[in-house]
Amino acid sequence: MKLSPRLAAVAELVPCGARVADIGCDHGYLSLHLIASGRAEGCIASDIREGPLSSARANVTAAGQSGRISLRLADGLAAISPEEVTCICIAGMGGDTMREILTAAPWATRGGHALVLQPQSHADTLRCYLSGLGFSIREERIVEDRGHLYCAFRAEWDGKGDSSPLCAYVSPALLSLPREVRNPYLAHLIRGLSRRLAGLSAQGADTTALENTIQALREVSEP
Repeated sequence: MKLSPRLAAVAELVPCGARVADIGCDHGYLSLHLIASGRAEGCIASDIREGPLSSARANVTAAGQSGRISLRLADGLAAISPEEVTCICIAGMGGDTMREILTAAPWATRGGHALVLQPQSHADTLRCYLSGLGFSIREERIVEDRGHLYCAFRAEWDGKGDSSPLCAYVSPALLSLPREVRNPYLAHLIRGLSRRLAGLSAQGADTTALENTIQALREVSEP
């Protein structure tokens, strides 16, 4: 099962031998790849919509993997018990939605499960939320897919989190990536924050903190 670059980045972050909850599984491609590649022992593929889940069920059946991939119609983690999985994957949603999913299942953030996440938006919200719960980001991937830059990361609980000034945007794991990988993403962040700065300035708002953040991102992206 050949994945898109975005989903391939997510798959690479899953710990080997994990039992995976694939939330918002869509067509089931991620679960199928994790099983076929031997990276996961088993998967629970869940989606809130019957249409995508039916497609996933057809793909899983065609691949002969019904015994290793369970399919469930549910909102977020509602149909999954904590002892069934060791890793939770959520990709292709906004960071605020991911936060809501995790908040609705408190067991998911108590420290016994790795979180592999690929937020499409509001990544800063998600990063701050996880850090506040004591999660640290262990590994990150940045990929380009169809002209867009995506960042995926694996977070694990250590009780410490990240208290650095830039924790809402980057982690030490991201900054350890080669410059040719991380700098385009940092430039992407700077452009987005600069647009926000322009809007706030036009409203006469205090932009000191945002200006400091942009400057700090520029500094870590310098050769």
